[in-house]
Amino acid sequence: MACRSIIRFAEGMTLDDYLADEKTRYAVMRGYETLGEAVRHISEQLKQVTSVPDRSAGRQSTVMLPTMPSQSWSAQTRS
Repeated sequence: MACRSIIRFAEGMTLDDYLADEKTRYAVMRGYETLGEAVRHISEQLKQVTSVPDRSAGRQSTVMLPTMPSQSWSAQTRS
């Protein structure tokens, strides 16, 4: 649910719009905090059957970056 909320909050915004909107930035930040807390509670058994990155290995994360030329937001994965 937090992931969907993060996407919904920033959807259609340019980077400048996002940076200028303190409430949206705060809501997105809280969504990421919620996701981080949930990930900490994933069981070892579930980690073995799913693709959960190990922090000690090369960590992969998804970040929201503006795309060109419209600078609308899109999810991109980086290592």
